[in-house]
Amino acid sequence: MGAYLGQIAGVSDLEKYALEQFAAKSDLGDLSAAQMLKTDYKLFSFGGKSYGLGVLESTNLAYALSRKAELLQAMQDEKDEQNLAGIFLSLVDILEEKNLTLVLGPDEQKVLEGAFKATVKDDLADLGNLISRKKQVVPALEGYLK
Repeated sequence: MGAYLGQIAGVSDLEKYALEQFAAKSDLGDLSAAQMLKTDYKLFSFGGKSYGLGVLESTNLAYALSRKAELLQAMQDEKDEQNLAGIFLSLVDILEEKNLTLVLGPDEQKVLEGAFKATVKDDLADLGNLISRKKQVVPALEGYLK
């Protein structure tokens, strides 16, 4: 099917084309930390409290991690402005299918440790291959925070 569609689109190397598309999506250089946080961000209610959950997909997590302090500050600002009980930003490597979630403070750390049995180190929780907010992350948070 992919080869057939590639012929129609005039794309001879589908893998190269896909990697170029991933790289274009991963170009975060012109975005502020607040914009990075809000790239794919939603509010959820768990146990009667509001939580912010953002996902930042990339092929190059090193860039996002190099801006960790800025991202944590943007998360704190959003938490304060929206009066949230907690806020999370999952940095998802779309090639490796790996989720590193930024941990703002002790409230968020407690939730991630409880819901995912995650270990938090240097403001990061490794959630392994839990890359779908809708199918994997939200249900675990709902179960823990009910």
